[in-house]
Amino acid sequence: MKHLVITMNLFLRICFGMTLFTWILFTYSPTSGYSRITVGSAVLPFLFSLGIPLVIWKVDIRNLNISSLESLRTYLFGNDDILLVFVLQYLAYGLLVGSWMALDGARLGIPSYLMVPCLAMTMYLGPFGVFIYACVRYYLRGKVLLFDTLFEEAERAEIRRKDRDV
Repeated sequence: MKHLVITMNLFLRICFGMTLFTWILFTYSPTSGYSRITVGSAVLPFLFSLGIPLVIWKVDIRNLNISSLESLRTYLFGNDDILLVFVLQYLAYGLLVGSWMALDGARLGIPSYLMVPCLAMTMYLGPFGVFIYACVRYYLRGKVLLFDTLFEEAERAEIRRKDRDV
């Protein structure tokens, strides 16, 4: 009986493929069934997080100094396992931010032809894509706060809590 062996390269390709598929799906259809499952539950970032301990357990990180470029260069590019951990983190956080952007853009009615470049830049350039999205969001809808819906929901919950306590 043959055993399935997943190498770090294969694991990365699987994770990247799932990430790319999800980005494409929620870029063009942020409220579809699959998008709701992956975006709404953050299932892919959670799956990626399960891979991190499997990789990190065998790496000595006692001398890792994340405030030193030299130390990061040595650990990141000198050790494929650590590099994989950082890539998984990047993919996971990018998906979380991108999913919020896709849903927020759909809620605000921002056209997909403007969302596509914002999401692509977020996938590849991280915070710069969020900055571009914030500019588009402000220009089209006059929304300054990126998390205005969260603040509004928190205010409504606080009012409900006060009404219940009275």
